Amino acid sequence: MTIHRRLSVIALAIVLATPAMAQLTRTAEIKDIPLRGNIHMFMGAGGNIGVTTGVYGNAVIDTQFAEMVDRIKAAVGKLDSKPIGYVLNTHWHFDHTGGNEGLGKSGALIIAHENTFKRMATKSAIKDMKLEFEPSPAAALPKVTVNDTGTLRLNGHTVQMMHLPAAHTDTDVMYLFAEANVVHTGDVYTRLSYPFVDVSSGGSIKGMIAARKKILSHVNADTQIIPGHGVLSTMKELADTIPMLEAVEKRVAASVKAGKTLEQTLAEKHTKEFDAVYAPRPDQGDVFVTRIYNELAGK
Repeated sequence: MTIHRRLSVIALAIVLATPAMAQLTRTAEIKDIPLRGNIHMFMGAGGNIGVTTGVYGNAVIDTQFAEMVDRIKAAVGKLDSKPIGYVLNTHWHFDHTGGNEGLGKSGALIIAHENTFKRMATKSAIKDMKLEFEPSPAAALPKVTVNDTGTLRLNGHTVQMMHLPAAHTDTDVMYLFAEANVVHTGDVYTRLSYPFVDVSSGGSIKGMIAARKKILSHVNADTQIIPGHGVLSTMKELADTIPMLEAVEKRVAASVKAGKTLEQTLAEKHTKEFDAVYAPRPDQGDVFVTRIYNELAGK
């Protein structure tokens, strides 16, 4: 079994041999959440998918895992009989690009940030998860890339692509359906959870805060926000995360500047008042603080 590219033996053992993950990719069904007009949000295994259908060909934003491709095709087929002609990636991570190869072999044009191409085309790693990846096959790689911004016109929509530098990764792109007022944030924003900043892929906590502020500047109270993970979200829910991130980053930075160890920093419980909302598991506040500490301390 593969994900979206040939994983190293270590990564394969960690990801696919995990019973919960293996069971999820085997059995997860696609849930269709209709948004405005011909735009939909699909939830399944892996990152959330944005979908638009119409005369110029069906398009999906992100592709979850390789095992989900047939289910994604079937779910899109219920909306429109035409094949998936376009794949737009929000970033390079395997739970968002796993279906690239299958859809690419079926003729879809893959579009992403240039750094997504670079990371997928070479050996890469997510060091925090101890995952290593071999280069992706050609069919999985983006064929059209942008460096900063780009504009797509799909099925009556003006889709604005905006790079969010050094945030979740250095490959992040948000997709804004201008007329429909729908945005897909990728993992720069995940609803009701602390973010994962992948420093090994060029991410940073300050970049994450800046990225959320940039997204916020392009949305309003009526915007439907497709987060990288979690249910459909709103401007207010996104806005509420920014002071939380700023507070935790400031506190951890002060601990690092004071020369405190990680253990001392964790004992200060910098996320205490936020855990009820953003820590579905009791340990997630400590995990978040540990990652910020290691980044700021250069570890």
